[in-house]
Amino acid sequence: MTGADILSYFADRADQIGAVHTTRTPRGQLLDWVSPEALTPDGNLATPPPAVATPLLAHEQAVTFELDDPAVARGPSGTVPVARRDPPQETTAATTQAYLSKPGGGSYHPFTTASEPVNGFFHATIDSESPCYGVSGVVNVWSPKIQGGEDHSLMQLWLVDENHGQSVEAGWIVSHYQYGDLTAHLFTWYTTDGWTKQGPGVGGYDANQTGWVQCDDMIFPGALLVGASEAGSAQVVLPLQATLWDGNWWIAVRDRWIGYYPASLFARSSDGDTLTARATRALFGGEVYTSAPIPATTTSQMGSGAFPDAGIGYACLQRNLSILTSTAGQTEPFQGSPNQEQTTMYRIAPAPADPTRGSCYLVGGPGAAQ
Repeated sequence: MTGADILSYFADRADQIGAVHTTRTPRGQLLDWVSPEALTPDGNLATPPPAVATPLLAHEQAVTFELDDPAVARGPSGTVPVARRDPPQETTAATTQAYLSKPGGGSYHPFTTASEPVNGFFHATIDSESPCYGVSGVVNVWSPKIQGGEDHSLMQLWLVDENHGQSVEAGWIVSHYQYGDLTAHLFTWYTTDGWTKQGPGVGGYDANQTGWVQCDDMIFPGALLVGASEAGSAQVVLPLQATLWDGNWWIAVRDRWIGYYPASLFARSSDGDTLTARATRALFGGEVYTSAPIPATTTSQMGSGAFPDAGIGYACLQRNLSILTSTAGQTEPFQGSPNQEQTTMYRIAPAPADPTRGSCYLVGGPGAAQ
């Protein structure tokens, strides 16, 4: 199909959500400015959780976004930005729905224990395998090199209900296929049907379809991250938190509650343990997708492209990971088991113990380029 078909989809979506103004950022992102209430199921905006605070450590700086600059064009007061995708003129996606979905097609599971990747996906994650109501942590931002036009590399958190194949996810990603460049972007993701086909109320990236409710007027899913960590130098970090609060899965980025997924998206007639009530497991770590015919030959990097044994300041660091164990706000250090399909390509390992970093892991690898 052509990129024009996808452009038409996003233009129609801008109309559906009542965009009142459209701007472009200095780096070229197209933003539609809308009333946040227009993104909600019932026209009523939810109240966010209490404020959060994430201290930075020495040699760290928080990631910045283009809208941090007050000189960048914005929409009218009271509106929020929704990124409108600007795909390439030609795409391998057969349908708009395919473009909005995870690449590779078919079922995908971030917690597979198989020795081979599922449909081209590789992971290096820590899996708590325990029920929870949220997670938080600080993730290094890097600029991994990716091999193919459809490949991606990301670092993120997952909150999963494996009984029904549901997930809420957030982090940073490098994906030319999705964003048209090789720069890291903030992303969110949700699925209600096992990471398969996506669409309105079913799942997908960012605010590309009905689901995500944008509340912040500066930080939004799809936003381009300005700057990245450099080996042996200052580290750029992304503080992240996801919390089930008053029936909604809220996402905080850099201590700002930027928006939420209504938990009603995940409701089922035989509810059980869906994400309406809690997650059955949580994960932190990295993911690489490759479209290479032989996935084990990919040279797409995870994190900085360095293995954990390169050490802090060289491999990707995920620190002060915690898990919310009750609706009353009780937290515990995040602990779990590693999931790694190919340890010769990508790995995760505990970082050297340091009370300032809490539960802390190093993750990444160069793929087959060794």
